[in-house]
Amino acid sequence: MTPRTRLSLGLASVPAAVWAAALWLAARHEATWLSLTREDGPIEWIQVVAVVIAAALAARVAARLRWASERGWVLGYAGLAVLLAVVAAEELSWGQRLLGLPTPEWLAWRNVQHEITAHNLPGVARALTRAADVLLVAVAGCAIVRRWPRRRAQAWPQAALWAVPLWLVPWLVASMGWVRAFILAQAAVFPRLVGSRLQELSELLLACTVVLFLAGVLQGMERGR
Repeated sequence: MTPRTRLSLGLASVPAAVWAAALWLAARHEATWLSLTREDGPIEWIQVVAVVIAAALAARVAARLRWASERGWVLGYAGLAVLLAVVAAEELSWGQRLLGLPTPEWLAWRNVQHEITAHNLPGVARALTRAADVLLVAVAGCAIVRRWPRRRAQAWPQAALWAVPLWLVPWLVASMGWVRAFILAQAAVFPRLVGSRLQELSELLLACTVVLFLAGVLQGMERGR
C-alpha cells in the first residue's frame, strides 16, 4: 500500500471516527457533549470559521480562473463564494449576536430561534436539509462514476474543477440527514441526542468537506499550471 493510499484511507475514516467520538461523549460525558453542541457553542463557531475559509477558497479559485478565461467556471465558483458567505452570515445571525441587535417582533414569532435568520423559519430548515441531501447524493454519485472504474483524468482544468476524490465520499455521506435519523433511532441509548445537537455536528462535517474539496481544487490548479 502506497503512502498516498494510506493517507486517502485515513482521511476517509475521519467522519466515522468523529461520529463515534460524538456518541461516546453523549453516552459517557453528557455535559461535555451538551456544552460542545449548544447554540453559539464551540462546534458552531468552528463551523463558521470553516465556512468563511471555504468562501475565501472559492473566491480564490474564481479569481485564478478569471485569468484563464474560464467564464462559466468563474461565475460558478464566484456564486459558490457568495453562497458560502451568506451561510456564514446566517450562522452568525447576520451579526445580531455580535452586536446585540434585537429581533424585529414581526420576525421573532415566526423564527424558531427568535433570531434574524432565514434558515430557522418554519419549514425552511427541513427543505434545505432535503435539498442538501439530494445534492450530496448527486456529488457522491458523480465521484464514484468518475473514479470507478478508475480512468485517466481529463485534461486540466475541467476535471479538476468538479471531480471529487473517492476518499471525500464518506465525508459527504456523514453529512446527510439520514445519518442523523439513524442515530436518533438509537435515542434510547443516548437520551440527550436531540436532532438539533446532531445537526450542528453534521453541518460542521459538511463545512469541512467543502474546505477539503476547494483546497484540492486549488492544489490541482497548481499542478496544472
